[in-house]
Amino acid sequence: MFTGIKLVSMRSPARKPIPSSDEVTVALPETQKTLAGSKDGRSSARDNCSSRIRACLMAPTQEIAASKPSRHTPIRAAVASIGGGAASPSIRAKRTGRDANQLLHSANVKYDKFANATELREKIRRAVGDHVLRLIRGDGDEPLRPGDHLAQLRAYARTGTLVKILPLVPATTQYKNFHVKSVESGIVTLEKDSTRQTLTVPAQRVEDVMHAEPPELPTVLLNGRLQWITIPEVWRFFPEKPIPSDLSELGFGKERPRDNPGVPIQCGWVLQTRLAARLGEGYEVFYDEDGKYIRSAGQVLVIRP
Repeated sequence: MFTGIKLVSMRSPARKPIPSSDEVTVALPETQKTLAGSKDGRSSARDNCSSRIRACLMAPTQEIAASKPSRHTPIRAAVASIGGGAASPSIRAKRTGRDANQLLHSANVKYDKFANATELREKIRRAVGDHVLRLIRGDGDEPLRPGDHLAQLRAYARTGTLVKILPLVPATTQYKNFHVKSVESGIVTLEKDSTRQTLTVPAQRVEDVMHAEPPELPTVLLNGRLQWITIPEVWRFFPEKPIPSDLSELGFGKERPRDNPGVPIQCGWVLQTRLAARLGEGYEVFYDEDGKYIRSAGQVLVIRP
């Protein structure tokens, strides 16, 4: 009854054959897993492979460098991760969003969102860079750690804080107060509060910075000393530290003839046993250009300002 009708097969279009190999290898974040399929089960193997590939592409991975525990461990781990394994032996681990947030928190960075590992790496790079820059400049309101001596000095320079410098020769209390004017290029510039004289100290010679609550002044300890020079009446830094056994606190001395001390001004000699009394009367010990006082036969050269 029905004519001219062409019968069409309802079979699905032929699928493309899978590779001739019986194995399909998928690279996962932690290891490589192999799916083996027989000729009869190729379709199910291919579907399983596709789902695993999609899961693999959606799973962010992160390489965290392992280092010895220290107070800088979080920053070292972040830097090693950013630098592409430039640190010591590393391990590959699949990190979840929770682990990434912990890493950001340990690096003293506020929580932030990221879409993938590349974006996370860039955010950590910027955060660590900003943190290191704040330490160098002494910026920010966060408390400074004990080891950040130069950062503390920069903070004192910014706020105009008066500090005590030790050791100082002569060790007179009224001479110890200075302002930190600047810290740059490996040089700390100090300014005497009373005379406005400026002097420089190598940054590596700053041994410690001890904070103090007002009205006490912070104390800056030097690996060396600030030395008074009588002529031309200035303070200078010398690398030698005073000898702890020097109870007189006069610093370093040198011998000169009593009748020719070799100084350009009028001076007098005082027995060292009576020196404290003379200093109380307003006399001062004479310090030569090399930072040494002059002595002769148990007597010390002094001047009357």
